[in-house]
Amino acid sequence: MFEGINPFGLLDLVATAITLGEIIIESLADRQLYNFRSKRENPEQFITTGLWSYSRHPNYFGEVSFWWGLFLFSFASNPSYWVFIIGPISITSLFLGISIPLMEKRNLHTKPSYDKYIEQVSVLIPWFRKKIDSKK
Repeated sequence: MFEGINPFGLLDLVATAITLGEIIIESLADRQLYNFRSKRENPEQFITTGLWSYSRHPNYFGEVSFWWGLFLFSFASNPSYWVFIIGPISITSLFLGISIPLMEKRNLHTKPSYDKYIEQVSVLIPWFRKKIDSKK
């Protein structure tokens, strides 16, 4: 029913790089979070170092990007498989529409300085911290 028609090519290399890169990012983010939680002294503390200094949810970014990499593999093998885009769109929508908003709401209620972190750090895609006006 589903047969690839294209040989391994450039898009497969891009998909490989994305997929492997995101496995590394998600694993590293999860390891950093585990290490932080095992050493923190106060449950109100939250991680702001490592990958977590560039994204408030780098582990979610890894998961979402992994699904996009899988889609690229299917599309590279046969462009008629474009319908499989439903997978990465669904997982991206789930994280952006449900998981992240619920996590952010909980963190705002349980972590006193989380609002400052929100002002400085990207929600999902790792990016450089924003400078905030300390006069606020």
